[in-house]
Amino acid sequence: MHEELIWQCYTQNELESIQLVNNRIKSLPVPFVIYLEGQLGAGKTFFCQQIAKMYDEDNLTSSSFLNLNIYLGKHKIIHVDYYYNNEPNEFFYKNIFEEIDDNTILLSEWCPEYLDLGITQFILKIVAEHDMRKISFYSL
Repeated sequence: MHEELIWQCYTQNELESIQLVNNRIKSLPVPFVIYLEGQLGAGKTFFCQQIAKMYDEDNLTSSSFLNLNIYLGKHKIIHVDYYYNNEPNEFFYKNIFEEIDDNTILLSEWCPEYLDLGITQFILKIVAEHDMRKISFYSL
């Protein structure tokens, strides 16, 4: 799949990151997937939490050890973290694929590959640079 840069910016603190999510991500039509990429501690789970809060889900937590959390509310938010997952494709098709519908927001951290899912897909790349975060947003 081909990545196309949509926008890129820097944030200096959590408030700027929250504003970025509210201004740039909120307008995305559901359903969609966002693959979050960045080194450990870059803020991937923080961005997932802020995206979930836009859709009235305040309890999104790290799914690193569970691999998957599904939040049912106004929208179905699926948060998956492949960091400790040794069989990501098998895990995806056994646990996630059938859950995706027209009301789904899939937030995927550490995904080893981009999958053809039939819904709009994006990549959010986060790079920590000194006291700032470089945020790049791509469509697939």
